[in-house]
Order: sequence, then structure tokens, then C-alpha cells
Amino acid sequence: MVLKNFTGETLDNVRARLLELKVPLQLIKFTLYSRDYENLRLLNQKNIRGTMQYFFAFEYPEGVEPFPLPQQLMQYQEPIIPEKKKEEKLEKNFVVLTEMKGKDGIINYFVPTLKDKLADDINDMLNNSKFNKASNDFATIIPNYSEKMAIFCICGDVVEINNVQICNWKDQFKFYLFEGEQCNCGESVYALSLMDESAEIPEELKDIFLS
Repeated sequence: MVLKNFTGETLDNVRARLLELKVPLQLIKFTLYSRDYENLRLLNQKNIRGTMQYFFAFEYPEGVEPFPLPQQLMQYQEPIIPEKKKEEKLEKNFVVLTEMKGKDGIINYFVPTLKDKLADDINDMLNNSKFNKASNDFATIIPNYSEKMAIFCICGDVVEINNVQICNWKDQFKFYLFEGEQCNCGESVYALSLMDESAEIPEELKDIFLS
């Protein structure tokens, strides 16, 4: 607890100094092993050999507009997760909306979780699914979508969703597939989510949809 408090105070001091110097907070991305900190924006999370890693950026104080990123600094932005090799398929970039809260197709809360290690399983699941375009638009399905609750690219930018599909796996289980616009970094992200928090997940798909 003492160490966690020290880490929290250190993060607050660093954030305050960056704000004082008007450094764009969106430029700073880092990894922690706990979500129990304030004034941070969760970008993604990943399970590494049984240990959760959380990828964060600093949150701007309420009422403070994000500082613009100088053009000359754009080239120095590095993804918080190493970029995929160019020859790899874009379908490796899968995010699952874990800890989802919502009913009747409307999502009110989620934690974006990168599931690239399960990409082959996810592709198999999609290959065994039928697709239909969602009748509701994205803004209706996730009404609170914003930087505070968003799907993020591996570079840390918010993903703009351009298509929502309802997938029906083997006529047994329905879920959402969100398709993102190609990011400025060249990557594309696909996100999966339950349609209802009470949905019963088939045993063979639990590793995909549960954190």
C-alpha cells in the first residue's frame, strides 16, 4: 500500500509538472500493473503470462483542453504496443470490450482489452459466424463513446468506428463486431463485444470474451 501511494503521488507530480510546461499529455504513454490510480486514462490492457498490464496516458484536468501536439514531435510518437510487421494481417488487431455493462444491445461501460494472442481463435470464430449489419448506428449502441471510454488503436489514438455487424456464431451466440477506420499510423482495429451483459457465453468462446 505504501509503494502504491508513493507511485500515485509520483504520477500526480509528473502530471502537474507536464501541465505546467504545457507538454501534450497524449504524447506520454506508459505501463502499470494496477488500475487503481487517479487522473489516468486507460488505453488498453493485456494479460502477459497471467499478469495484467495496463496501458495508460495522463488525463487532462476537468475544463482543460488537450494541448496541441507540435508537428515536429509527431515522428517521435511510438505505439505503446510494438507495431505489427507489415506483412502480418490487419485481422491480428483485435480488441474485446471486457467488463461490459449493458442490455438489449446498448453498451454503457467497457474496458478495452487487446486480444492479439487469440487472433487465430477469433478468426476461427468469425469464420463460423453469419454477419448482419446492425440496425442501430454506433452512436446509439455506445452512447457514451469518448476519450474517457473508447476503443484505442495500438498507437494510442481513439478508433473511429465505421461499421457495426451483428455476428451469429453457429446459430448459438450473437455478438458485436466493430470495424474501425484505418488509423493515421496505418493500422486497423476490430473490436468484439457482448450485446447484453447477461448473455451466456459458450464455453469455447469464454477465453475470448472474458478478461
